[in-house]
Amino acid sequence: MPAAVQVSAANTISFVRDRFLNLGQTALGIGNDANAHASGVGLGASSITVTGNVFAYSAAGAVVAGGVQADAHHRSDSRMVNRDLTFTNNLVHDVGVDYRGITSFLPTYVTNATISHNEIYNMPYLGVAFGYGWGSNDAGGSPDYTNRGLYNYQPRYSTATTASNNKITQNYVHDVMQQMNDGACVYTLSANPGGQISGNYCLRAGTGQFGLYFDEGSRSITATNNVFDGSWWMFAHGNYQGGNNTGALTVTNNWASSGSTDVTNGDRGNIAYGNTTVTNGNWPTGARSVMSAAGLEAAYQDIKNETVPSPSASPSASPSASPSFSPSFSPSPSPSASPSSSPSQSPGGRGCAAAYRVVNEWPGGFQGEVTVRNTGATATASWSVSWTFPNGQTITQVWNGTLSQSGSAVLVSNVSYNGALGAGASTTFGFTGSSSGSNGAPASLTCTAS
Repeated sequence: MPAAVQVSAANTISFVRDRFLNLGQTALGIGNDANAHASGVGLGASSITVTGNVFAYSAAGAVVAGGVQADAHHRSDSRMVNRDLTFTNNLVHDVGVDYRGITSFLPTYVTNATISHNEIYNMPYLGVAFGYGWGSNDAGGSPDYTNRGLYNYQPRYSTATTASNNKITQNYVHDVMQQMNDGACVYTLSANPGGQISGNYCLRAGTGQFGLYFDEGSRSITATNNVFDGSWWMFAHGNYQGGNNTGALTVTNNWASSGSTDVTNGDRGNIAYGNTTVTNGNWPTGARSVMSAAGLEAAYQDIKNETVPSPSASPSASPSASPSFSPSFSPSPSPSASPSSSPSQSPGGRGCAAAYRVVNEWPGGFQGEVTVRNTGATATASWSVSWTFPNGQTITQVWNGTLSQSGSAVLVSNVSYNGALGAGASTTFGFTGSSSGSNGAPASLTCTAS
């Protein structure tokens, strides 16, 4: 299905510290819908970064990147290649509420996707995955799908797909496979030259599942220095049924509480050695280093501290902590976009400018945001924005900023992660507030930077 937010025929887009919550579908789609752009080249997405976001309580998965139709894996137009995608330091949990056969991040036919330093938990099915097609679209096709008659209806391709150099590294994945079966902490499909799975810490899954699952056609993938702690059937499993092309797998120097695997050295071109079975929790130093380094890095640990609201059938009387939920308790059918036709803006101050707008209103309250832009020629180390409310409004909560308010006078300064702005760069902080009667915009804002 189309995602709630769709990136199509675009490059150099960043999603930073956003919150995708309580959605009725996949949260974010990147280059996976050719119809999402009038040119018909909607698959082409490149240099997209997704960093420090929260994905939770939604009907389907967090991110799907890359399409599944023919133009995704053997493009008819070079502009259609999806490439250079980065998903790092995100928190994903309690998704797949309705469509349970999902995963957190799924790059399908993508070149150079990196999934690293994410924390993923409470998943009904897979933890994290890459690949698609069960090997049927790989160069030369699949003997299994020859026998099934697939190539009576579609081409047997002689060249490789666009899937290559995709990496799943240093993620902390725990409590997955909670409802479905035939899955794993880390799952792959089809050939992926240069594919890498390393430094991940997988803890607990539904009983009898796999740590690594190289499903149909998985080839040219290396898995090394991962830790698998749980009741796995096998810590690494290759699906070799039906004469498919699963093989050429390198599985080395991993640690697991269950040493069972059918990825054996020399079989089907596989390389397997140095894997250690650990009992009674006696993890060696190397394994403990992987455990401590996996997951969110220090600069993004704070995203775990935010209170993430769960779905509620009844509206709340007070604003939610998340700015995305204000429409749910707004009694007006169409929220106000802004109290004025143009935002208030400072003249620049010491190298920065600030623009104020109201993004939603309801009786007694409102949601606003301020965009801070570096107008100087050098990077800032910090910034602050001040203004005076004309109608006695009070800010009740702020995000991406540190608040100080005295009466109608407001001062918001940067937090640790958004004070540094390159020349011309900008950042946004948001807030909810209370008002009585009029909710006029400030006459002016003062922005200072150092």
